[in-house]
Amino acid sequence: MSAAAIVWAWERRGLDLLPRLVLLALADFTNSKCDVTVPVVDLYKVLSQMTERSAAEVESALQELADRALIEAAPEGRGYSLLADPRRLRYGCDTRIINQRGKNEH
Repeated sequence: MSAAAIVWAWERRGLDLLPRLVLLALADFTNSKCDVTVPVVDLYKVLSQMTERSAAEVESALQELADRALIEAAPEGRGYSLLADPRRLRYGCDTRIINQRGKNEH
């Protein structure tokens, strides 16, 4: 599942470097329901290590991603979910498809 979620994350446009890195890191830890599988108590530490940024910078990036409706915080601080349709990710339909003539189709 995370491979399709990573492709989805790469295809989001208009992100600065740190929010993109955080989104890619989250995508790397998603399950088939687009829920991030890193325990929330470890999330800031893991994301800080992966991005080589402080917890405060990671928190700011997470807030930007939430403001852009790319992620959603679970109730009661239980973690985050990518706001991607897991049914579409499962079959790769959310990614660009190259037809036999090499033209992009959406």
